[in-house]
Amino acid sequence: ELAPEYAAGWQWGGLLALFRGDVETARQRAERAATLDPGSARVMADLAWVEAAAGRADRALDRCRQAKALAPGHEVIARCFA
Repeated sequence: ELAPEYAAGWQWGGLLALFRGDVETARQRAERAATLDPGSARVMADLAWVEAAAGRADRALDRCRQAKALAPGHEVIARCFA
């Protein structure tokens, strides 16, 4: 771990794992990013995608709501989870 407290690194690592189809690793990394930066709408939005990929619709919707609450005017987040 080069920068274990760098939330964006965990976030991007989670997305890469998700794109490879490794949903469990993606979830672990996205959760770590959310723990490190709970105020990031982008981290919450990415965690929502991971939860959806894992078949956890309720958790995905909760994370979507969190992302929207953190950045209510964020155009991309609003459109992704409309």
